[in-house]
Amino acid sequence: MVTDETRQPEEEEQPPITRKLVSAETLLQLLNQRLESYGHCHKCHFVGPIRPLPEEDEDGRNWSIFVPLVCSDGVASGCKRIAERIIDDAAMEYNLRLP
Repeated sequence: MVTDETRQPEEEEQPPITRKLVSAETLLQLLNQRLESYGHCHKCHFVGPIRPLPEEDEDGRNWSIFVPLVCSDGVASGCKRIAERIIDDAAMEYNLRLP
């Protein structure tokens, strides 16, 4: 017997995420500004380039999340995790302004 208490709620379709459109250069600057805010990663920076994807990814992003990270003392695991988090957050916030 199915009651109101045992029914699974219907999944509501989420509206698409609205991302800010920026140039690849601006996105690279934003990524580096966020990385600089972490004190122990001050010797690291994203070097780019930010590459557009031929088609939007299934998450709606139109740029590759594979952005090279360079650290003067080698990439520490903590900085790598922070860099990944920064890119993941930016992927939900920004898309490239395409010509």
